[in-house]
Amino acid sequence: MMTLAAYLESPNALALTALAEAVGISKGRLSQLRDSREWPPSLALAVERETGGALNASLICPVVAAARQGIAAAWLIASLVVGWTVGSMIKRRIGRWLCSTHHA
Repeated sequence: MMTLAAYLESPNALALTALAEAVGISKGRLSQLRDSREWPPSLALAVERETGGALNASLICPVVAAARQGIAAAWLIASLVVGWTVGSMIKRRIGRWLCSTHHA
């Protein structure tokens, strides 16, 4: 499981200062989260976006992990219960909603 500390040691990682600026928090606050697996959801998602997914929000924030598991379950149920075509439509709508809320 990758933590912020492990990410910062990886090749091509953003520097702590640059990452803090990119997500709009202080370097000190981000440094406090180096080894944490209990990040605020919005911050975990912002860091995931800025690191190109190298730091997975699901692995550093249980709320994000639970939400993603819930969405995956909804996709599966929609596909099985209402049929693949309707399930695909629901997946696309949920996907568009996720993109609009996480990149706003």
